[in-house]
Amino acid sequence: MKGETMTTSDGGSTLREIRVQVVANRQSGLLVAVSDDLTGLMVAARTEEQIEEELPMAIQEMLEAAGHIVVSVTTAPETRGLPAEFSSSVLIASARLAT
Repeated sequence: MKGETMTTSDGGSTLREIRVQVVANRQSGLLVAVSDDLTGLMVAARTEEQIEEELPMAIQEMLEAAGHIVVSVTTAPETRGLPAEFSSSVLIASARLAT
């Protein structure tokens, strides 16, 4: 899948990294998380904190619907290549899948 990084780790699981962009509607201020790496992902909320709270469950549900066994999903802001004084509206979700 486009933009996806997969690495195998010990313990019989695969780590799938999903890049998620958070965009804002200029009129309503509504935030929406979308990803080219997970077609159909769309999580809407009023704050980035709400997005970060709801995103792991949405990703887990989509991956399970696609037939994967999901061990865990975590999210973190993307910080690669950014100086410390900058923030990003991109999150990296890491899904650990059973193999």
